[in-house]
Amino acid sequence: MKLFEPFELGPVVLKNRVAVTSHKFSYRHWENDHERSTDKYLGYVRRRMEGGVGFFGLSALPVWGVDAQHPFQLEHVGSKLRRFADVAREHGCATFVQLHNAGVQGNSSLPGVNYDESVPSDGAGLVAFSAAPSTSGTEVAHEMSPDEIEAIIEGYGRLAELAVASGIDGVELHAGHGYLLQQSFTPWRNQRTDEWGPSTRFLRAVTARVRAGIGPKGVLGVRIATKDFRPPEAGGLTEQRLLEIALELADTGMVDYFNPTHGSQASDYGRVVGTYRRPLGEFLPSAARLRQELDGKAAVLGVGRVTTVQAAEDALQRGDCDFVGLTRAHIADPDILKKSKRGEADSVRLCVSANQGCIDRLGAGGDVYCFHNPDVGREYRRNDPQPVASPRSVVVVGAGPAGLKAAEIAARRGNDVVVLEASSQAGGRLGSITNVTSAHELVASTAWLEAELARMGVQVRLNVHVDEEVLASAGVDVVVLATGSIAPPPSFSTDGSVAVHSPELALKKLVGTPKKTLVVHDSLGTEEAMVTYEQLAASGHQVIITTPLPTISQSTGFTHRTDLLDRLKSWGCTLLERTDLVSATDGRVRAQHMLTGEIIELGPVAAVVLAQSRLPETSLLDAARRHSTEVLVVGDAYSPRDAMMAFTHGDIVARQI
Repeated sequence: MKLFEPFELGPVVLKNRVAVTSHKFSYRHWENDHERSTDKYLGYVRRRMEGGVGFFGLSALPVWGVDAQHPFQLEHVGSKLRRFADVAREHGCATFVQLHNAGVQGNSSLPGVNYDESVPSDGAGLVAFSAAPSTSGTEVAHEMSPDEIEAIIEGYGRLAELAVASGIDGVELHAGHGYLLQQSFTPWRNQRTDEWGPSTRFLRAVTARVRAGIGPKGVLGVRIATKDFRPPEAGGLTEQRLLEIALELADTGMVDYFNPTHGSQASDYGRVVGTYRRPLGEFLPSAARLRQELDGKAAVLGVGRVTTVQAAEDALQRGDCDFVGLTRAHIADPDILKKSKRGEADSVRLCVSANQGCIDRLGAGGDVYCFHNPDVGREYRRNDPQPVASPRSVVVVGAGPAGLKAAEIAARRGNDVVVLEASSQAGGRLGSITNVTSAHELVASTAWLEAELARMGVQVRLNVHVDEEVLASAGVDVVVLATGSIAPPPSFSTDGSVAVHSPELALKKLVGTPKKTLVVHDSLGTEEAMVTYEQLAASGHQVIITTPLPTISQSTGFTHRTDLLDRLKSWGCTLLERTDLVSATDGRVRAQHMLTGEIIELGPVAAVVLAQSRLPETSLLDAARRHSTEVLVVGDAYSPRDAMMAFTHGDIVARQI
């Protein structure tokens, strides 16, 4: 495969054309003296480098201005970078670090702007080319003076020098996603009339200073937008003008590669790091055009929901790019390259673009995680499941995410495992997702576990109703109760004239049936509720969404909300926020606005679907304790949460079997 061929990237030879692109892991690992967070990040990076990737982009380093009044004070970052450079050399991986300044974007009082826990820069705020309100906060940025602009340029240079002096192979300038470099050349964010007005002057000045700092042996890349999602009349730039900017920069001869992206502000990340709703390989056509126009002046990195080795190979064969990012694919399965080389592509744990752990959790202030790979973030302190000294017989009751994961880990440790499931399919509530929307990609997470269990010879027996008699006859050492959770009765009055369903029952009974008017009452604001009303609306039903929460899907991540409202609008859904249900009687539903007290009559309604908190299903617990030496409770049966935590809990508990 072309993907596994060596590739000359400027002065560095990559051992293959596979990249893990720069992405934030935590808000703390570059902080001074915060070694535990650095250890976590180093374990995460090491695990991906062990998989054989040729290019690894480290998490971005924020850039400060440097001048006589503000000396360079980031030497401590060098010692951290040297640790990553050492690991990279150990695995033959080229390592890069991204440099960025958020400019007007963000909030100067929150993490991510500075390298310590104090108020950034002794209280200094965001900086910009023109005073403007932040798109992701409430403050107005400070308009930089010419001297402050020069200081920022020097800050880029000093940080780049530190990186290569620490053993890093090169740096990538982030000139997309609405950061300062992109702000400098877009009229939307730069209304100056002096020499620093909207042009490529600042971008070229930063590029020249960084190239001087890293020298001819360092690699210089630029992440740049090929679409900014903003029309010219609103201060945006056309695709042609963005292409011209890249070509102008390439003509300087200082840039080794471009990393094309889309967007011009923080909220665009919801489209840039797309969920399963976004097209696969969405940005590759733009990359192909850029590569054609560059005509060999610089390499092009292809990104944008490339999830498999074959998709990456196809992009190379089409000529879309010179090397390819498989970033989230490596989060889900760091051995994706090894497995593919061995001809075991069907054993790769696929990225399902759930975004819950890798992007949205980070946006809420947590470290990177993964929807169905519980090792992520724990690599620094855990190993592969270790073989047991004395194998035991284990029965797992329930084949949802927690049960399947527990069975997989217990079997990898050498135990004799069988899984018993009451329904006709595995997967738990995830298994109820149909293919009427692309949310069906999520089902691949449990399908992978089913396939792994089959490869290990573990039986998953369906349509088995487990009771005390079954447990008594099983005669096993360990019972793992992964029996999930049950929906509590509705809190509103009902006379039975309107059916009341849980989300999983609604998807099984209503998707594919003739059009009905349905009320989906969402008291959670989570992914499960969101998937439910999307599936029902996409299958043709008239869906009325009520929620007592201030906004629709309040607890889903921002990458999901980006696309959600437009989709619901296209399906004709009705949204009633801050609204609770009062009754479902006489074929109609009565709701009440929680602030005004207004009663809203809805109907006729065929069914109410309740996305609500659930109760653990532990009715077998006492019987299990009577008929086995050890009983472990996992997933929702232990504590009803979401699928990501069910996978995690099943993994953690099974390591003690």
